[in-house]
Amino acid sequence: MATVEGATRIVRYGNPAFCRLMGKPMEQLVGMPISDLLPEKDRCVSLIERVFRTGKPLNHTEKDISKSDPIFWSYTMWPLLADELLVGVMIQVTESTRAHETMVEMNEALLIGSLRQHELTEASEELNKRLQAEIAERQKTARDLAEKARLLDLTHDAVIVRDLEGRITYWNRGAEEVYGWSSEEAMGEICDSLFQTEYPGAAEEMTKELHRSGRWTGELIHTRRDGRRITVLARKTLDRDSEGNPASVLQNITDISERKQIEEALRESGERFRFMAESMPQKIFTVNPDGGVDYLNRQWKEYTGLPSDKMQGWGWASFIHPDDLEENVRRWKESMATGDNFELEHRLRRKDGKYRWHLSRAYAMRDAAGDIVLWIGSSTDIDDMMRAQEELMEAEAQLADRAVHLEGLVFERTEELVSAHSRLLLETEERKRLETAIADAIENERERLGRELHDGLLQELTGISMMMHVLAQKLTLPAPVHAKEAERLCKFLESAHGNVRDLSKDFYPVELKQHGLLMALKGVAQRTQAQFGVSCVVQAKKSSMPNLSEPTAVQLFRIAQEAVQNAVKHAHAKSILIRLGKSKGVWALTVRDDGVGLPDSAPETEGIGLRIMQYRAQMIEGTLRVGNAEGGGTQVSCSIPVCG
Repeated sequence: MATVEGATRIVRYGNPAFCRLMGKPMEQLVGMPISDLLPEKDRCVSLIERVFRTGKPLNHTEKDISKSDPIFWSYTMWPLLADELLVGVMIQVTESTRAHETMVEMNEALLIGSLRQHELTEASEELNKRLQAEIAERQKTARDLAEKARLLDLTHDAVIVRDLEGRITYWNRGAEEVYGWSSEEAMGEICDSLFQTEYPGAAEEMTKELHRSGRWTGELIHTRRDGRRITVLARKTLDRDSEGNPASVLQNITDISERKQIEEALRESGERFRFMAESMPQKIFTVNPDGGVDYLNRQWKEYTGLPSDKMQGWGWASFIHPDDLEENVRRWKESMATGDNFELEHRLRRKDGKYRWHLSRAYAMRDAAGDIVLWIGSSTDIDDMMRAQEELMEAEAQLADRAVHLEGLVFERTEELVSAHSRLLLETEERKRLETAIADAIENERERLGRELHDGLLQELTGISMMMHVLAQKLTLPAPVHAKEAERLCKFLESAHGNVRDLSKDFYPVELKQHGLLMALKGVAQRTQAQFGVSCVVQAKKSSMPNLSEPTAVQLFRIAQEAVQNAVKHAHAKSILIRLGKSKGVWALTVRDDGVGLPDSAPETEGIGLRIMQYRAQMIEGTLRVGNAEGGGTQVSCSIPVCG
């Protein structure tokens, strides 16, 4: 009697009678294929395969004519089960002629020596006990093998056993999932031929390494049954027999095609981000969750003259203006603690030692769990704009001081009124000239800033948004988590795009240039509602719109814009009405709100904003009135004569 292992068809046990029948000791029989031991090899193998397929026992008799006297071989094969799983086959082989001769000898022995009957009985019982013990041990081994086979079928990895010629002798369910071939289709096939294997180097080197160390791990290219090429991580282990000779190769194979695609997509997205960051005129940076800078684009080095490693971590603090450093660090730590967006105007030291004003912003990137994994930000040079604002404020202050001085002279030198009248006219003309120059400078600077925002930053944000949308689409299938993060970045970019667009329109009223005053006022109303949630309505008849010159339309637009901003910021209005129309030979622009109104003691010209509106009205020969409206709120009115 003998047992044959299910996956390899290798003899794992043979009782003494089987060893005598085969003419080999147990040490030589264990580990040999059963097909090499019995006559009619192909027939024997097919019978074993049938037992494995059906799970039913079989009987068969063969006649061996290779000897002078014919010998009849009887096979009885039945499946070995462990927890209802087929793990092997038990084979009983009987040589008829030899069994007959043995029986005759036993009868003769019984007849000759009845006294030996007791001894023979005891020997038979001992042999039976040993056989039962051996069968029980082999059944336990079979159950262990069945359990291991069941566990191997639970894994999603492909577990394959092949002989030294590359022929597949075991194929688990994971292999069916990975490659698409069933166990019946794969068994007996040559691995490399079936998979059309592509090695990273010479296959001979892999084989040498496997036989030298007993293991080999690496990435291979295989072809599935449906023709699709996949990248797999193969871990090969060389199995040896009891004498230490190579017997088979165990392969554990994992499909890593999707992981490779994700890695490639992330690499491409990283390269695109770096190209985008290096190409932008702004200073771009990324920060790790603990607040340390880990990336700076080339504009930082060009500006500071320092290498990136000097500014990474918290090294950036060394080129912040000392007066801005404490507030900078406090605000940055507050953003890290709360996750809120960071925004600050501060001064950064240039490589020549001079400080320039910058507007720095940073936004948090979060993972699927909501944890911050990265901060991305930019620093924009706004020094020229800040200096222009300072100069404008200084000019306005100087103008106000001169006006007060002139008024004082009028009161102090009333007796010289006639002689000073001509000088006062000259001063008045100079004042109007300066006011006009200041207003023109303001308007020109606004238009310049609006054009730069519209033609520069707005276009760059549009390009970035398009690239991020493409990246999100590419990551949808291979990496849905990263695709969601990319979509969040797209929303951030769209929000930034809208803010920059509105800011550029406030600086540079394109609607006014292209469609006239009415459309520009409607644009102000729409942006006010969108940004502050304040109801803002424009009332006017398009058919009765005045034929205004561009300078006049610009000044009326700026007066309305300033009045709306004051209503939102200072009057805390919830509703604003802008009315433009003709009444009694004059064109009137009225901005009325439902806010808190003006204090009774406040003069009409209090505040720089009101003075600028007065100057604008005077430039177009108009009249400006600011006061409390009936029923509450504030009303700003500007009227100009109708021309033609």
